[in-house]
Amino acid sequence: MFLVKCSFMALPRLSLSRITQTVLHPLKTISRTLKLVSTADFEPKKPPIFDYLSTGYPSWLMFDNTTHRFTENTKFITVEGNIAAGKSQVAKKLAELFGMNLVPDPTDEDIYLLSHYNPPIDIRMHNTLLPKEAQYYTTEMFWNENNLKENGKPMYLQYQFYLNRYWNYLKGISTLFNTGKGCITERCHFSDIVFAEALLKCGYISEYGNKIFFCAELLAFDWFSYVHASTALHLWKPHLIVYVKATNSQIREALKKRAVSWELNARNLTDNFLTEYTSALENYLERMSRYSHIFVVDRTSTDIFDENELLIVSCLAFCRLAEKLTNIDLEGERLIRDDYKFLEWRNGLFNERSASLNRQQFSSATLKFSTVFKKFPFPLDMKEGMYSFDAKELQYYIYKRVSSKIHHYTS
Repeated sequence: MFLVKCSFMALPRLSLSRITQTVLHPLKTISRTLKLVSTADFEPKKPPIFDYLSTGYPSWLMFDNTTHRFTENTKFITVEGNIAAGKSQVAKKLAELFGMNLVPDPTDEDIYLLSHYNPPIDIRMHNTLLPKEAQYYTTEMFWNENNLKENGKPMYLQYQFYLNRYWNYLKGISTLFNTGKGCITERCHFSDIVFAEALLKCGYISEYGNKIFFCAELLAFDWFSYVHASTALHLWKPHLIVYVKATNSQIREALKKRAVSWELNARNLTDNFLTEYTSALENYLERMSRYSHIFVVDRTSTDIFDENELLIVSCLAFCRLAEKLTNIDLEGERLIRDDYKFLEWRNGLFNERSASLNRQQFSSATLKFSTVFKKFPFPLDMKEGMYSFDAKELQYYIYKRVSSKIHHYTS
């Protein structure tokens, strides 16, 4: 489905500096592809003794070689697919087979659960005390809203999921650089533009606002596209994208197995939306094939819901999924200089100095995240993504009353 270009270049003349670099950094001479945990002999590496997510990169870490923590599985993988296509099953099993960190797709809990309280407070429970226009917008409300564009908050919810996926991806890269452990995410922030495109084509969000002096305001899709293009580029693209391809009938069958009541008869989860999402996702993957390797798992010939079958996934089409992935070159050592595949990783890990500089860049993930997004506030007149001033006042009032009562009874 996707063409992968492989180009070769002549071997450069060896110099004294290259020979010295090879001796000092023997890992650079190994063609590192993925290895199964059951067959690989990974040396346990001690994690750094500082909080790389919330603190800066200490100056003394210049003596702590970054690439010495790296193994064959120091890679970033994302699993993409339609709703209920089986992404979580594939991501979970791959994380087990390759010994990588698993980052599941965010849910409503990641948005509305205030975990810093003891016990944590789920502000969705405030919806019973709030009028409809001030209620916290959930996924259930999104899929069952009548006239989503006029009555709902689709862009608010879409943006919250984008922030969570961006944060998860940033944490994954920061962990990769500081521990050497690879990461597998279920969906990623790069593909969030696909969901927005499907919403637009189905008429669930607006493209432009009202015209003022012959100039259209940037609202909904246009605003999100601008924010996405301005922020997504700050993070490196994944080495590998595993696309779980499923038909609409397979998705419907999976939704029945999940047996979530509001999903089964969801007003907005139509076959048209599923088709538009699949089309937009495949166009996105075609663009991303220039930067990352694309691996397709076709559900028509692969039963990913069978626990035993997944270990040897797809005897018909893919033989053994895990073994196939171990044969993919995710280093790009033989690619020519102007080839964009793995370009950020090839340039960023060219030698120990560049690897340490990029480790410093991705450490202190909390500060990096806030710095990127503080430049993009919500437009005040975007009704699909912004609560009114009165609605926010009601939310804050209920929050203070409920949280004070909880604190009173727990203290």
